[in-house]
Formats: sequence, C-alpha cells, structure tokens
Amino acid sequence: MCFENQVYYRFHPLHGQEVEVPYRSRRGNDSVTIIDPQGVQLKIPAWMLLPEASRYDLSNEAAISAVALLRLCDLLGIEAIHDMDDERKPAGSNDAKKHPPKNAP
Repeated sequence: MCFENQVYYRFHPLHGQEVEVPYRSRRGNDSVTIIDPQGVQLKIPAWMLLPEASRYDLSNEAAISAVALLRLCDLLGIEAIHDMDDERKPAGSNDAKKHPPKNAP
C-alpha cells in the first residue's frame, strides 16, 4: 500500500515536499522508506513525516545553560574543559579538588 506524505522536519533537504511512502520498515525501528520526487528511495525516521516535526527550530539563545551542562559532565564523570568565571560556576564547584593536576599523587 503506497501513500503520499509531506516531509515536515525543516532541516531535511526534502522539507515541504510531497514524497511517496511505499512501506514502513518491519524491523520496528520506526523508519520509513520514501521515494523522493526524482524517484530515489531513501530511509528516514518516521517522525519527520509528522506535522509536529515542524516545531523543531533554531534559537539565538541556548535552551540549556553552560552551568547545567557542566553539572551533567560532573554527574557523568566527564572532564569538561571550560573557562568560566568563578561567579558563574555551579555552587560547590571547585575544579582544583575535582580535577587535580595530572602529576599530583
């Protein structure tokens, strides 16, 4: 069963174009095979064909603060390379204690 649908995800090269969807993947990975206007078959995530996918956008302001990302690095045990003012570091953050010099015992 073949049907047509639109690519709603605005960062996909086929955004706004009608494509044929000959079938869905049966492997359960939620991807679809599409046929673009030139007849080329492509596999893309099924969510890119949903109208809700058009909500994704770029912003001039970060949605996650640098402090939150640094805290995530600490939580995951990842050494973050950063240069933040002391006043912007997370409360209780002390890089000297968390990340001693490499030659320290």
